[in-house]
Amino acid sequence: MDPQVDKNKHFRHLLLFEFNKGTKASEASQNICAVYGEGATNERTAQRWFHDNARPHTANMTKIALQELDWEVLPHPPYSPDVAPSDYHLFRSLSNALSGVALENAAALQNWLDEFFASKPPIFFKRGIEKLPGRWEEIVNNAGEYFIE
Repeated sequence: MDPQVDKNKHFRHLLLFEFNKGTKASEASQNICAVYGEGATNERTAQRWFHDNARPHTANMTKIALQELDWEVLPHPPYSPDVAPSDYHLFRSLSNALSGVALENAAALQNWLDEFFASKPPIFFKRGIEKLPGRWEEIVNNAGEYFIE
């Protein structure tokens, strides 16, 4: 067998071990590099691997809550950069406001978000909600495919 394949498999086992311990991806890659040398793995690889192995319990808890609430779960549309739910109204405004902002820590982020949301008048949120049915109709009429606003 190819020695590189064996080495990669070994590092995946080490990443799994770190993941199961609850170690953060950055710390996991540092731990592995401390033993096997600089460049043995990197934080990006660890993050990608950790993401692929995320624990499913959160999704299961959400499913249970939705069942208990007797909410209808609508199918998620295929990804399209112009119809991503996170890129509509509130989050587009949030993204624009964050452009060029550097925050030092979680507390600074929380403070910034509190100020951002407080600065938005109620009509801002009302308009966003009122636009949703039309937005959904556009997506449905276009079979979830890409369209230009």
